[in-house]
Amino acid sequence: MNGNALVDAMLEKTGFTTDTALAKKLGVTRQTLYLVRREEQGFSPELAKKIAILLDEDPGNILMWMNAWTAKDKGTRDYWLKAAAGMVSAVIISLGSLPADSKQDSNLPSYTLCELIRIWIVDRFQLFTRVSYS
Repeated sequence: MNGNALVDAMLEKTGFTTDTALAKKLGVTRQTLYLVRREEQGFSPELAKKIAILLDEDPGNILMWMNAWTAKDKGTRDYWLKAAAGMVSAVIISLGSLPADSKQDSNLPSYTLCELIRIWIVDRFQLFTRVSYS
């Protein structure tokens, strides 16, 4: 996701029609959103958290995209974009390995993309982590 798409996604999610209204909700200036749109400025971990909550997105993805945007060289930018894409691919692979009949079982729990990624990582690397983003 690029900076412009990120700001547009937040506008759509909130129902706001202007960057000024969105900036006020996020507690930043319109200029900050302008620089994010142009991928000329990163943002604080606090703003990344607000964006992740607003978009129901994994904060890791938000920070990886930001790192890609603010990278000074193409190699570093490609590294962070690949890392963000890898998280999404991991979930798709994990979902594809579910038994065919379990996909339609209404008794199965419903997970967000962030939760599925976390479950996949914990399962694959046997890590135990308890994270709350709210």
